Amino acid sequence: IDIAWVSSTSLARYREAAVADLLVAGEIDGQTSYESYWVTLKDKPYTSIEDLAGKPICFASPTSTSGYIIPTHDLAKRGLITAAEGPEGFFGKGNVLYGTGYVSAVQRVFGGQAEAAAVSDYVMDEDRHLSEEEKGRLKVVQSQGPVPTHCMAIRASFSAEEVDLLRSALLELNTANPELRDRVFGSVLIEVDPDKHLDSIQRALSFVKSLNAQ
Repeated sequence: IDIAWVSSTSLARYREAAVADLLVAGEIDGQTSYESYWVTLKDKPYTSIEDLAGKPICFASPTSTSGYIIPTHDLAKRGLITAAEGPEGFFGKGNVLYGTGYVSAVQRVFGGQAEAAAVSDYVMDEDRHLSEEEKGRLKVVQSQGPVPTHCMAIRASFSAEEVDLLRSALLELNTANPELRDRVFGSVLIEVDPDKHLDSIQRALSFVKSLNAQ
């Protein structure tokens, strides 16, 4: 594979392994990042993540950028968890659940197995995962981020000339064929500084690695 449209988490790992680099990134509503949300049932009393201490929660999956890595790092930045104890140090032993995606995590909330779920902002802000009725039953307890948008990864062995040609071809889609661009990527494509774009996820991944090392 020469190029691939991947999450910022995947690209950060590829760069660390020196097998790929960032070619272009997605821009949504003028932004190259979005937010992670903690959501709970609308009639619950929770108003912040601190209110969920000792409560069962569900992450979207163990590898999700906005549904696990970013919110876990945010817990550490708030001083609520340490690498030694991890999320269970705050939510309680046996209270940290994992779904197989955003919808499965939210279903745990609907089913009463979890009091809150960590998901991407577009689960609530767009019509991509939940119905209007389902979204109407939920509220956002807290947001955290930034979560870098998806990126086009390019194999590290490409020459600088080849990189420039491929980047130009992709950027041309913005004006030459925006309908195709949106069907494939769902966002505007722009050139970004790789280090700046991936900074928040690289720091979050570093913390998650320290959890796994315990």
